[in-house]
Amino acid sequence: MDIRHLRQILAVRDHGSFAKAADALHIAQPALSKSIARIEHELRLTIFSRTASGSELTPIGEMIAERAERVMAANRSLARDAALAAGGDAGTVRLGMGTLLKDTLLPRLLTRIVQAHPQLRLEIEVGASNRLLPLVQSREIDLAVCAADAAPASSGLTYVKAMSAELVFVAAPGHPLASERSISIDRLSEFPCAGPNVPGNTAAELLRRPGCAENLNAYMANNYDALMPIVQFGRVALIAPDFAVEAAIRSGEVVRLDVDWQASSDYGCYTTQAASFSPILAEITRCAVEAARTISRE
Repeated sequence: MDIRHLRQILAVRDHGSFAKAADALHIAQPALSKSIARIEHELRLTIFSRTASGSELTPIGEMIAERAERVMAANRSLARDAALAAGGDAGTVRLGMGTLLKDTLLPRLLTRIVQAHPQLRLEIEVGASNRLLPLVQSREIDLAVCAADAAPASSGLTYVKAMSAELVFVAAPGHPLASERSISIDRLSEFPCAGPNVPGNTAAELLRRPGCAENLNAYMANNYDALMPIVQFGRVALIAPDFAVEAAIRSGEVVRLDVDWQASSDYGCYTTQAASFSPILAEITRCAVEAARTISRE
């Protein structure tokens, strides 16, 4: 049984019938049926049970399909790693960028990459961290730069820290809390709060840590631009990494609230363990760290 056979088994499973799987694989249905029958004969077991509505995996077929998925994933990873190694400066890199970093880190990172590797082709995906990391695991993205606490410890991904950022509260200049000092979390929770919607890092979850208020009304989004209008409108406070609201503070659109609370968030680069050995991805990771240091100094 080779890769072609595994692909056929998964196609029948995914499409639910030999006819639809054959169309997807661009082969004749009789040829697909004979190929599956040959596999079943060699293994001396039944992979699919034929029903009136189509074809279904048998219990042993489920096990084979699960193993087939692992092999196909490993094969895709091997092919992608080989392409990255062979392509070098003239290859293609699929880069994921967390939404919170798209206006700050991404422009600086792209400038460095283009200057150092003008022939490199980039495909950029901007999105929430909890959407990008599964794409790294499935090798649809080669490297993601995003919040560090977005990946579970069991993800198996390689992580390189790029920077830390202080989490701050801001509000419109006319907000009732704008003129107060040493604001407690209990006092803050009397007003609506907006923040990121990354699991484990929402405004409500951050403020529900020991010593914080439990009843926080939060507006959530993965893009601070979407939240800023309701913050500027009046009575909503925003929790955000300092770099994300620095420009708004300088322009006077918002002011930093003097909240008696401290926390920070880390950001860095994620790749699969195998992809971390790619010279071009290692170079992009280095560029990301340098760009992040520039932001931290500023």
